[in-house]
Amino acid sequence: MKKILVGAFMLMTVVACKQKATIQGNEYLLNGTPDDVEITLSFAPVENRFFGKAVNRYFGSYTIEGDRLKLGAVGSTMMMGPEEAMKAEHQYFQDLSHVDTFQVTPDTLTLTLSDNKKLTFRKIGAAK
Repeated sequence: MKKILVGAFMLMTVVACKQKATIQGNEYLLNGTPDDVEITLSFAPVENRFFGKAVNRYFGSYTIEGDRLKLGAVGSTMMMGPEEAMKAEHQYFQDLSHVDTFQVTPDTLTLTLSDNKKLTFRKIGAAK
């Protein structure tokens, strides 16, 4: 019985390790933003839709082919905020239009732009 339990545990461990991390259904927080500027990025669990919050709530669609990620045009609400936060949001929205590839681990998401700039996010939970 003990051998069966050990074998089952080892099999579950191998299967869990081989599961590929995915962006779908996850919410991320952008690293390296100015103080008091929190930018999130979420991916819907089923359809190819992204959304998040900076100063404004934003949304769009995306396509994935291998490690290539193409984010569609960003739509957003039109609220005003502090000048520094508005600048950060504006730059972020511009950056999203230049995303070329992505790398995902269970805890992080890195978006690489066409100019090789990287946006690094920390996973903060399931998309809401």
